[in-house]
Amino acid sequence: MKRVYSTGTGGNYLVGFHQEIPDDAREIPDELYDAAFANPDSGKVRGPDVDGLPTMIDAPQPTAEEILAAATVAAVTERDRLLAYATLRINPLQDAVDLDEASAQEAALLKAWKQYRVALNRIESQQAFPTDITWPLTPSNE
Repeated sequence: MKRVYSTGTGGNYLVGFHQEIPDDAREIPDELYDAAFANPDSGKVRGPDVDGLPTMIDAPQPTAEEILAAATVAAVTERDRLLAYATLRINPLQDAVDLDEASAQEAALLKAWKQYRVALNRIESQQAFPTDITWPLTPSNE
């Protein structure tokens, strides 16, 4: 079967098998098909060459916006993980305070954990967020 490649979709198609083939599809010589589809180079991505035929090329570098978006997601994910941990530490201390059963040390520790949680919630307001974050220190149990 004749193989064709579409630069528009980045896909390969078999004439006579695929019912819909893009208008920009061009026939692929067997050696190009093997290099780009059957045995692609690792660490590369498929893309069109100067003639519009498939070849393996270096992956494009992420844009500044993509890097910033990834850093933001990573920072918010870490913040949320730390907030969940802080909440687990706060809940039993808050119960002890609410029931008037907290020691002075537990009451002080509750306040420290709540301050930590507030600081975590404010990381996005740091000037260098999300690339350079000053994370608050976890309260000590001592």
